Amino acid sequence: MQSVYLEQIDTRKEIQKLHELIQMVWRQYYGPIMGEGKVNRFLTLKQSPEQIQAEIASEASAYYFIHSQQSKEIIGYLAYHFADNALVIDKLYLIYSLRGQGISHEIIAYFEELASGHNAQAIRLWINEENATGIDIFKHFGFTEFNKRRTPLDQGYVLKEVGLEKKI
Repeated sequence: MQSVYLEQIDTRKEIQKLHELIQMVWRQYYGPIMGEGKVNRFLTLKQSPEQIQAEIASEASAYYFIHSQQSKEIIGYLAYHFADNALVIDKLYLIYSLRGQGISHEIIAYFEELASGHNAQAIRLWINEENATGIDIFKHFGFTEFNKRRTPLDQGYVLKEVGLEKKI
């Protein structure tokens, strides 16, 4: 990666910083798409510092800050794990104002290299079906739809996702 670099997240201080970034990114991007109520429930249930700490401690996902190579500032975050002969992208979010600058292209290339190095046969992810822009971006990178799922959260909220996959 030329314009960005990754920093692994593993301390409580880093997780707290990540949680603040998650709050900002999700409210900016998903607030208008999903509504503030659904965003709040999802963040409380799936993106709390405790949830992230548990995922890191159990090695369920590896979390990283995405830094700008030029400014060294944190510009996003990602998380992934390996399962069923695939690299699974759990999270990939950039600060809203930095989208459209080719950063996602670099990160997808990184994932492709990482997947190849681990002899994975595919890269997979689940994305909110209301995120048409995100779905289009991944399809532009060669991902195709392989499934859909509905996950009840609580209080009547249901997370509707599309599974996307790219063969390696």
